[in-house]
Amino acid sequence: MAQSSAEVPTEHGGDDRRMADEYATARAAVLADRLVEPPTLCAGKVGAPSVSLGELVGAGALTVRESPPTVATGSGRADMLSAKDVRVGRGASKTGEASVPGAVMSEPGDVLVVIVGGPAVVRVSAESVLLGPGVLVLRGKPAVIDPHFLAGVLRAAADAADGKMHDLYPVLFPRVVITEQRRRGVAVAELLEFEATWRRQRAAAEQLVRAGLAGLATGRLDVSPAIEPGRS
Repeated sequence: MAQSSAEVPTEHGGDDRRMADEYATARAAVLADRLVEPPTLCAGKVGAPSVSLGELVGAGALTVRESPPTVATGSGRADMLSAKDVRVGRGASKTGEASVPGAVMSEPGDVLVVIVGGPAVVRVSAESVLLGPGVLVLRGKPAVIDPHFLAGVLRAAADAADGKMHDLYPVLFPRVVITEQRRRGVAVAELLEFEATWRRQRAAAEQLVRAGLAGLATGRLDVSPAIEPGRS
């Protein structure tokens, strides 16, 4: 009598080992990337006067620049941070031409903003790199504007607008002294790092679950036998 398809033994060989390795790698990534502790915040005082970013630009305390589309054409070899790179939180993935007129190189402490292609994304630059078109760079005078606090103000404005920011110049910036900006900026940096870690862990967790379910459903993965007490 012929066996049913459910009874026919199958051999997967290398596929089994590969799936087990992929699951182990995903599991290790989830366990290794622990969430950082978010800052402790308390009630604060409201009512501080504010100034628009446009007014700060007019006063010379802030500059806003963007590379022209020509940086992404030709045979440029400079590492270039694209709008997508900023959006997904990765390093430069493309190359561009840094010598074209108007090309913008970021500096550590610049605030990078992408408002096209989806919800607005804000990031503080930690390196000097060529910026692709679609990446706005906001550079404030260090004695007047703390970059992390500015990033927090921009991110809060984007959240309030459901990510739909078409113009940065009307955004209101609180008139607080630089020492207070820096104090708040530390908490902003901690919150953004907490979010970045959570997103990395969420992506790793989703990959882990997909790999585990696929392996268990096909039989290519099995439940590891319990380790007896006292034995490794």
